[in-house]
Amino acid sequence: MSETSYSKLVQSTASLTNEIFNLCRNGLLEQLETLLNTVKTSLPLNERVTFRPTDLLLLFTTHSLTSLIIASQNGHANIIEFLLKNYRSQIDVEKEGTINFDILSSEDYNLTALWIATTGNHFECVRLLVELGNANVNYCTTNTKVSVLQAATQTGNLEMIKYLKEKGGSLEVQNSDGFTPLMVASLCGYKEIVQYLLSSNEDSLVTLNLQEKDGRSALHFAVISDQLEIVKLINESKYVDKQLKDKEGFTALVTAAVTGNDLIFDYFIEQHNADGRALVQIIEELELAGSSCGVIGKNEDQEEADDDDDRSDDSDGMISNSEKVYRCFLYAMKLRFTSVAADETIEKVNLRSIPIDIYENRRECKTVDELEAIIGDKNALRLECLLVLERLLGELSIEHIDALYKQSNVYAEQKKFRRCLQMCMYARRLEERRKEPSQSYSQRLLYIAVIMSTIVQRPANTMEELESNDYLELFNAVIGELKKNQADEGRVQMELETFQAAMSLIWIATKLLPFKSKDEQESILQIIRKLNRYNFQSTVDKSSFLHFSLCGESFVDLFDETIQLLLQCGASPNLFDFNGNTPLHYLAAFSPDSENCNLYKVRTILDELVKAGGHMDYRNTAGKIPAECSLNKNVQDLFRRQQQLCLKCLCARVIKGRKVSYDGVAVNGGSTLSKDLKRFIELH
Repeated sequence: MSETSYSKLVQSTASLTNEIFNLCRNGLLEQLETLLNTVKTSLPLNERVTFRPTDLLLLFTTHSLTSLIIASQNGHANIIEFLLKNYRSQIDVEKEGTINFDILSSEDYNLTALWIATTGNHFECVRLLVELGNANVNYCTTNTKVSVLQAATQTGNLEMIKYLKEKGGSLEVQNSDGFTPLMVASLCGYKEIVQYLLSSNEDSLVTLNLQEKDGRSALHFAVISDQLEIVKLINESKYVDKQLKDKEGFTALVTAAVTGNDLIFDYFIEQHNADGRALVQIIEELELAGSSCGVIGKNEDQEEADDDDDRSDDSDGMISNSEKVYRCFLYAMKLRFTSVAADETIEKVNLRSIPIDIYENRRECKTVDELEAIIGDKNALRLECLLVLERLLGELSIEHIDALYKQSNVYAEQKKFRRCLQMCMYARRLEERRKEPSQSYSQRLLYIAVIMSTIVQRPANTMEELESNDYLELFNAVIGELKKNQADEGRVQMELETFQAAMSLIWIATKLLPFKSKDEQESILQIIRKLNRYNFQSTVDKSSFLHFSLCGESFVDLFDETIQLLLQCGASPNLFDFNGNTPLHYLAAFSPDSENCNLYKVRTILDELVKAGGHMDYRNTAGKIPAECSLNKNVQDLFRRQQQLCLKCLCARVIKGRKVSYDGVAVNGGSTLSKDLKRFIELH
């Protein structure tokens, strides 16, 4: 076949495909039948046609569908019946088309004829596709994993749902967001469908307790959509788990409180006896949910910067976190005063007996009036949450400690750094009292060190905000954590965080010392000496604190005082990293290029390292002395001028340079060279 003939054939096929597609699209059965009867070649019934829909909302999107799919979309049952009865062998019923539902997105959604007929609520088309085309009733869209049965549920057509279920449709399939048909029916308020789904068979009841990506179950959605009758249907099933919690920690009962669905909430309370739960359990459930929401939620003081900061992205009416907290506490408080017997109330127990300054000497609210008095005070409401968590879970519970750190972060965002430091230091003390601190303990030590760094970088008259006792307490905790890390090589990330915390604290000392009394200065110097006595080195690359201080081109400007303080407090200038580099090698290697180099500061640090006993002639594993590690000629010259070797070093270099054998050589009347002396020679 010539190229011209082939081109004409392709054009002819495309023209025929479009003609068939348009007849199916418009439901013109007689014309379609006439056309297909006249075609002598194979029919292009599975070809997809790309077009733009006429719907104004979708005008700029693109669809690509087969003739069967477009007939199904438009509900032309006569076309579907004709095609499947007469051309079944030539039609791929499971052939997918693509639709773009969003003009702002380039993502296409794949779907079959059965799925699109179901979403359009074309029951007769659905029946024909299943019975004549043997269409897959458990098909799910490729992108969103929405099943045919879930699509049917969205239409609210109970008869179509029953039909698909009888044909083998599964009720347990979850879409990509975790939704099931039961969740959809509950959210849409389709009571009869919910009733059918619950009663269809016991196997389907496992869907009762499935949860979508945000942790909500069908019962949650019935509450959110304010469907009391559906709530009753689900809640009274013997298979339902009424204590399922969503990602915010809310059960269905708590959800009823935070969304203000009083009738549903009252129903849950009436049911508490039937559920075998004491009223106090429900009260504490509400209090715990409210307090968790209050301390986990976003900082609402940022509202002016971002109007959405105070909002939840749930479908529960965009309720602010403060409102959720208040509603939970209010419902719980009212239940405490609900008469179980005449004049009987349920008192709070385990209340803190003595108020403390960490909570601004606040006491937990005991009445509705006290609670209403703080509703407009977000800080007071958050402190109330902390007090409730402490009472319900205990002050050493990890949840309470986490909440304290979160509240400290709120203060940091508000630039109340002294208050922030007070809160996180209190949390750290509590965590230290636990037998097993959390995995994030070292990260929290670093966080507190960063807060202290922020404080000392503020104007000098705020230095008093950082008390020496807090500084020394944190430093001791960091040293303790460093010792644990050295004993366990598996704590690499924790070690890095603790090293960073220690480096921050040493740098803080350089800023803090001038503002402290002589006694306080001595205490700060003592703690740094204590750190240096351990000669801590990273398990990753054997870097010491001096190595860390000299790493990176900015060290000359940022850490020159830190380096001097470390050396002043006894840091060893001759520790080696994994590549045999001493701090002097780092000083040479990381000095900036000639244009940006501050030679005066490099010389100052070099003098300090040499004065502290640093060896200018130690060679690393590449055989280089420090002077040979710099690319800056001025720095090289500086190192060479400083290189004044002692007799011991000269002897070692001669022995090493001339390859004199010293292994097994007897000295001092018969004893061999010590290991340290051998090591000293090898380093030259």
